[in-house]
Amino acid sequence: MSKNMKKRLKNPIFIIALVGVIYQLCQKYGVNIDENLLKDIVDILSYLFIGVGVYSTFDKEGETNE
Repeated sequence: MSKNMKKRLKNPIFIIALVGVIYQLCQKYGVNIDENLLKDIVDILSYLFIGVGVYSTFDKEGETNE
């Protein structure tokens, strides 16, 4: 993954925009999303992007690149 794409994925505004698009698509196709479920989706996406960011700092031997 390119550095530019990683930088975009870590941006909180990108996460909000992504969830907004998902929400709009669900509404368009008649899937009603509860507010608590929407909060859970935001949390899962945030944890996913944070986890990918942390995982990418390790090399193949398990040592950090820092």
